[in-house]
Amino acid sequence: MSRDHRRYYALGILALLAAIGLSCLVVGWLMRHEKTAHLDSNLRYLSSIADFKAASLGDYNRERLSDLAYYSRHAPLIADYRRALAGDVDARRRVARLFEDLLARGHYRSLHLLDYRGASIVRVPSGASVAASESPALDYAAAVEPKGRLHFRANDPETFSALMQGWPGAERTGETIFYRRSGNVLVGVSSRGAAPRVPIDSDILAARGLRSGDAVLLAKDYQGVDSYGAVRRIPGTDWVVVTKMAQSELLAPLREKSRLLYLAFVGFFA
Repeated sequence: MSRDHRRYYALGILALLAAIGLSCLVVGWLMRHEKTAHLDSNLRYLSSIADFKAASLGDYNRERLSDLAYYSRHAPLIADYRRALAGDVDARRRVARLFEDLLARGHYRSLHLLDYRGASIVRVPSGASVAASESPALDYAAAVEPKGRLHFRANDPETFSALMQGWPGAERTGETIFYRRSGNVLVGVSSRGAAPRVPIDSDILAARGLRSGDAVLLAKDYQGVDSYGAVRRIPGTDWVVVTKMAQSELLAPLREKSRLLYLAFVGFFA
């Protein structure tokens, strides 16, 4: 091979290496751009679901607060409360019938009228307790003069189920979870059933979200799976909503695109 041929051969090799290097840079830039765009799109998707679920539960909460405000100032109820304090059995029966009508309309698990000591004057159902609940529930309390208290516990399974279901997609690991703070733990119920308790000081997605406020995070879920999740607090309650999807599923389309792009790159230079 002549010197000129060797020179042209070397230049060709350098040009090929330069083309490969430039192609690698372009492919790398494209993949970074694609990953950023893919993540942004999917995190907005999770956030929009969390916003919708949080708004729905917020509306439900405001309806229950409206009920409580109305009945805490309801003149017949207040009059019957005062009579019941004096031992009027008929007054208790009238309050019980009112509570039964409210219970029949749905939304409530139990309703209580308590005296100034916290003792139950009327409770519907009869075996209900005002003690902290381990199941998903929203508790409401308001003063009734003189020195009494109304306590409504909302626990409408159909409402909670409707709010948690209806995930707008076919994602295998997509899940909505409502968490209620109970002392130092979060008690949860999800679209797939009961969720394990989560310590508030842990690094689990829901606990980190509660500490951070409304946020989108990458953390382990209650099953120990790395997941992206959007966390929203429900104003006026001790509830948070978490919508999450496993990191592996969220990034799966991106890995498939990377594989196809790599094959195209190899095929071009093969």
